[in-house]
Amino acid sequence: MARKTKTRFTRKKQQQNKLLPDGPTRSEWEAFQRFRSFIVHDNDGDKHEFKLGDTAYIVPYKARSLDNSLSWEEHWIAKIREIAAANAEEVWVRVQWFWSPDEVSQVIKSFHPEFCGQYEKIFSDNHDIISSQCFAGLVEVKRYNEQNLEQLGIGDDDWFFRYNFEYTAKRINPKVATVACICGKPYAPGTDEIVHFCPRPTCRTGYHQSCLLERGFEEPVSMERSYQLLQTWAETVATAKSLVMPPLKKHQKTSTEMGGHADAGPSAESPFAYFPSDLLAIAQQQIIKGTKAGGIVGNVAPVVAARSIIYRSLTGDGSMPENWENMLDLGAAPAELQQGLPGLLCPGCGSPI
Repeated sequence: MARKTKTRFTRKKQQQNKLLPDGPTRSEWEAFQRFRSFIVHDNDGDKHEFKLGDTAYIVPYKARSLDNSLSWEEHWIAKIREIAAANAEEVWVRVQWFWSPDEVSQVIKSFHPEFCGQYEKIFSDNHDIISSQCFAGLVEVKRYNEQNLEQLGIGDDDWFFRYNFEYTAKRINPKVATVACICGKPYAPGTDEIVHFCPRPTCRTGYHQSCLLERGFEEPVSMERSYQLLQTWAETVATAKSLVMPPLKKHQKTSTEMGGHADAGPSAESPFAYFPSDLLAIAQQQIIKGTKAGGIVGNVAPVVAARSIIYRSLTGDGSMPENWENMLDLGAAPAELQQGLPGLLCPGCGSPI
């Protein structure tokens, strides 16, 4: 869905000063009655409910007008932590702020906002008590954990955050160095074209394709490499050769050839010969993300899940779920994005990635 460019919440000119009243004193705030929600009316007279835990757009205090000229990007964003009021006409809200990357860089000089996405925020531990008249609409800010192997998708125009900002301590968590490429620079969503990800438990790190190529972490693309790729498991650093495996049960094949190679499926002696070829094709994909690699999150979740199904079967009782297709987001792993990718190796563990 396209991002709405203007807010529906407008106020009459005489109401403008309500955004900047003297706030309650600490004793007044403590004495107020607590509520779980409050209502704001938009310019059409429609009611909009804001509840504890919601994330909302906030009209900036210094906005020059309160008409609908403000885009959503010009609003502030905060999470509702507490709602209190002395009466129905004066509702106050304690919020926890999302900061922009530029704002954080003014406090932490070593933080580089150029490595953040266009719609990226930083979740701070900074709170304020503001008037309910400041609220302009609900919004979702998605959590993006780069090491989360089940990370849900994030659209190109979705708000998201990766970092937490401790204002007093002037500290960012996680430290950028813990998620950075070998070049020392973090993944820049919406800018970096292709980043390769290693899911091994000792790694869980993304590397710029250009950095790997420049430093020689490359090997020829081959069918043998494709089998090694699907053994780059998130559960272990072991490979199929070193696993103690039960007798494998034959699984129903699908029409798609193994990994898109019509002339080279697994041999009958291979531990992978009994798995559906469509499952193997996904498990063989290189794990990538970026503007030319499926978007901000990329194909991390479906490829890791496909490999995990195979791993659990190899190390379990030899069976696998019959509805495995329903366990994967197949739309997040388009095969065409794999075309022309070089054969790259993880600088950390040496595995194909």
